Amino acid sequence: GAVTDEDVADSFLRESTHPDGSLRRYLDRAEVASLVGNTLFVHGAVDRRTARFVPRPDAKFRNTPSEPEPAKICDDVREWTEEMNRFLRVGLEDHARRPGWDPDRATRGGEALMALQNRSAMWGRSVISNCYGDGGCITTEYARTDREDPDRERRIQVEGD
Repeated sequence: GAVTDEDVADSFLRESTHPDGSLRRYLDRAEVASLVGNTLFVHGAVDRRTARFVPRPDAKFRNTPSEPEPAKICDDVREWTEEMNRFLRVGLEDHARRPGWDPDRATRGGEALMALQNRSAMWGRSVISNCYGDGGCITTEYARTDREDPDRERRIQVEGD
């Protein structure tokens, strides 16, 4: 027979919340950031706002009235990568314990992970949905000035060491 919307919703819920669900197994093996040699991989991009910033595990998936405080600021890229992946593990454990909304629909398990992929909730500090690696949105004056800097390539090489 035909697949109904309810069938799709039930499948998604099972695949994302059941320990043997394919989406859950995928997420359990995922990383927010991966450092291979001296190359950093993230889904989106690391810019001057996201670099070093580790979100709090109680981050909310909403537009907050003030910029969220970090759980930690890491000066070392390896430490930052480890902390971001620890943030993912803690969020997934929280989701496994509380996959649904609380009775007031105020919070749910894994909410910090939903916030991480949302630029508004993170005040622009999302390595998942960020899409420019040059220090900010490509249309900003900062990005234009950075692109046109004659010392940019040398600066990138020096800063990258």
